[in-house]
Amino acid sequence: MKLSNFEIEDSIALRYANQYLDLHNDYDFTDFKYSVSSQIFEMSWTPIQSISTVTNPVTGLKLRFEEVDFLKIQERDNEMPYSEDTCIDIIGFLPQEMREVMDSFGAKPDYENDDMVFHFRGGQTIKIYAESVELILSVK
Repeated sequence: MKLSNFEIEDSIALRYANQYLDLHNDYDFTDFKYSVSSQIFEMSWTPIQSISTVTNPVTGLKLRFEEVDFLKIQERDNEMPYSEDTCIDIIGFLPQEMREVMDSFGAKPDYENDDMVFHFRGGQTIKIYAESVELILSVK
């Protein structure tokens, strides 16, 4: 999978044009959308209320996966409060041979062959493989 215009740092953040976008502490996950006909999967985040728009002009961000080849979503943990569903816990990678494993990750990806894994504090996990993924920012 080609990461078009960003890198993953610290297993919780995205590095984009010298900006450190901390998805664990500074952004709330809002939704995901999948278009079967276009094979596009999108995940969106918005800044949490305490983040100043003066120091952070980003009003939202989206990861857009194109030519999705694999997508698996594990349900949330019903014993966790819904407020935990907006908080990313880990962004990692796993080899395609481990597609049944939804509760693990590796930090050193083989971008060509590994699935990207998103674990949320509420227990939901999204595992995906696509041709490419692009970060799209909304700014003031």
